Amino acid sequence: MEKKKDLYSDTRNILNKIFESREDELYNISKEELNLITKKSNYYSKIDIAIDNVPPVFKETKANIKMVIETYIETCNKIQAIEGERLYKEGFCDAINLIVNCLINKNK
Repeated sequence: MEKKKDLYSDTRNILNKIFESREDELYNISKEELNLITKKSNYYSKIDIAIDNVPPVFKETKANIKMVIETYIETCNKIQAIEGERLYKEGFCDAINLIVNCLINKNK
């Protein structure tokens, strides 16, 4: 059992190094992603225009709304990045473990 834990730990360390070395490649943007980013930007612009159309009397409220929206977007982006990295690493780790288990079973 200890061997399996060591193997899992080694796999995690290797996975972290591979992920770091491929990070730029993994973040290349496809046409579909670019279209979604453009839509997101357009929606954001519409929200910004709508907030700017709030009467000047509500200057502080407008600023607070913009700040909350910015914070929300940043939080969503961070969550997506964490989830993406976790899913990538878990999938890769599962694949490595499958290969190693197949090799171990083959050599029995």
